[in-house]
Amino acid sequence: MKVLVLPSWYPTVDYPNNGSFFKEQTKALQDSGVNVEILVIDIPYRGTKNRFKYFKENVYIEDGIKIHRYVFPVGILHRFHRLYYLFLKIVALRIYRKKFSENKIDILMAHSFFIGGFVANTIGKYSGIKNITVEHSSKILLNKLNKVEKRILSEVVNSSDKFVCVSNNLKEKVESTIGKLKKDNVLVNPNMVRNIFYIGDKTKEAFIFSSVGNLIPLKNMDKLIKGFILSFEQDDKVLLNIVGDGPERKKLEHIIVENNREHQIKLLGSLSRRSVADVLSKSHAMALISKIETFGISYVEALMSGNIIIASKNGGSDDIVNNSNGIFVDKNSIPSIADGLRSIYKNYDNYNIEEIRNNANKKYSEATFSGYYKSLFQSLISG
Repeated sequence: MKVLVLPSWYPTVDYPNNGSFFKEQTKALQDSGVNVEILVIDIPYRGTKNRFKYFKENVYIEDGIKIHRYVFPVGILHRFHRLYYLFLKIVALRIYRKKFSENKIDILMAHSFFIGGFVANTIGKYSGIKNITVEHSSKILLNKLNKVEKRILSEVVNSSDKFVCVSNNLKEKVESTIGKLKKDNVLVNPNMVRNIFYIGDKTKEAFIFSSVGNLIPLKNMDKLIKGFILSFEQDDKVLLNIVGDGPERKKLEHIIVENNREHQIKLLGSLSRRSVADVLSKSHAMALISKIETFGISYVEALMSGNIIIASKNGGSDDIVNNSNGIFVDKNSIPSIADGLRSIYKNYDNYNIEEIRNNANKKYSEATFSGYYKSLFQSLISG
């Protein structure tokens, strides 16, 4: 079985975390025995260093996976939505005819409709190859699609053989955005978490909260910090480690310094995935009070590390957090966040962290993810 994966964005040296989960999921499929290759059509909309040849195929091997990367430095097309998708259609068919038409491909697997899903559907209609689009985009949840993007989303959903959303909330939003479906092809399956997260030595000398997310308004890190200070300003044995970076860093630093909490609250910056795993392995609880999430991979990584969760009901967390592994708080209320943090601190011993990890592993492991898609691929090929 040969699968061509088409991500809508993909890591580079300058942006190593940009679409890293697409890379991880493709690697998981390869490790499970699926023959995979990746086709990246990159139309950068921000300034990037020229690390690839423009307008030509860049072929390289990464983690044993063959990657075909095409970079078209025509970012201005993002301003002209119809022209942008016409350009993508022409490019997609040209690349397929030249590079892939003589190589047997059984399945096209796209990630998000913006580029990957549109390209997979374009190739699928031309070649007859079965195609799946897996949707991750927060723009759909945030109602930030323009008219052309809504039309393209509708076309991709209705033309894909299967359209898989990573949460029930995203599925509902997709369906409400496009209106009536032409066929019953929209499924829900969660993202996976790499097998690098573990339960480490959770010290009894201090209680450690962690938070993992970009330092942007959407993540509500300012409210988390204020809620933490409200709860534990008098208890220096309770700590908060925040992993991530972004435009709100200076604002958050100011809150911490203004309240003299530098010894208690640490901004660790952007870390590698393995370093994030090490941080979570040592923490007791993970708090992420996002306004909205399409899935919420940080919650699952924390569960795999034996953390109790403090979350807001933001769409992605709704399918993940329950009474056995955490609590929900009001994302708009600092007192509610403070109460939630205190509750987990006081009731920590009532949770079974080994059971929390095992339950998460059953649902979100690489093996579970690969098994689901291999079955889906086979059903489409057989059908």
